[in-house]
Amino acid sequence: MLCAPQILPPAFSSCQDLKCPQQPHSVNPSLIIPILLLRCPYSYSPTKIMFLGIDVGYSQVQRSTGVCAIRSDGKGLTSVHVRAGDTLEAIAAIIGDTIPKTIGINGPLIPDLNSFIFSPRYRVCEQNLSRGIILRRCKPGSSNSPRGIALHRQTTKIANWLRARFPLAPIVEVFPNAFLGVMADDSDFRFPILRRTKSDFFWQRTIRRNAGLDRLISSVFLTNVDQLKRRLRRIENHDERAAATCAIAAKAAARKQCLRIVGDGAFLMPPKKFIQPWAHAYF
Repeated sequence: MLCAPQILPPAFSSCQDLKCPQQPHSVNPSLIIPILLLRCPYSYSPTKIMFLGIDVGYSQVQRSTGVCAIRSDGKGLTSVHVRAGDTLEAIAAIIGDTIPKTIGINGPLIPDLNSFIFSPRYRVCEQNLSRGIILRRCKPGSSNSPRGIALHRQTTKIANWLRARFPLAPIVEVFPNAFLGVMADDSDFRFPILRRTKSDFFWQRTIRRNAGLDRLISSVFLTNVDQLKRRLRRIENHDERAAATCAIAAKAAARKQCLRIVGDGAFLMPPKKFIQPWAHAYF
């Protein structure tokens, strides 16, 4: 049973500082995802290891879901754009005979021990990303809004499907607007940015040479970095860019170079050294 959620102040912690509890059934659910990051379940060849990113959509008519897989050695990158009903088939096809080491998902996740539950609510981690300067620049939607409920339902379905097939692969939640937004320069916010274009805007500003995402990729992918960056910069679809962000975040999580915003789940954030000074006060 889930513990009663508590309203917490904005907080971050380093993944490597976490310790496994003695009684898992009494763990605050907001801590479960980061605890899973301590696992290192695979020792396969880098050509068989991949990091999976999923930008969840729920439309059965329009293609609104992005899926991206990046191989551990940085050589292979595959991304697709599909309808909600085709998501699981697309994920299975992209994974193939590789092994997802860590999975990043853009969609509301509420962990309950070894699975994820559907329980629409205004989560504490969403409230913690809706304060101060972050509110104006990187605020997430609420999981209990009509759109949020539909997204939460689809995300829970996908996460549980993945957990059943890859029980040792940590699954982390990534909100690209915030993950990329806190790496954007303060000057990038001089003019209003439309909500529906934010993740594309942040992607374009941070994937540039020597910008935040560009430097993060160099930090977490140690081989074939230039090749990988060239392939990432060629991605033009909005949902595939968001999925690629989730895959990069998953790689950072696997290397234990991440911060998190906690409460009824946890938003994965970039390592602190890549976060711009304007956002430091928030953290």
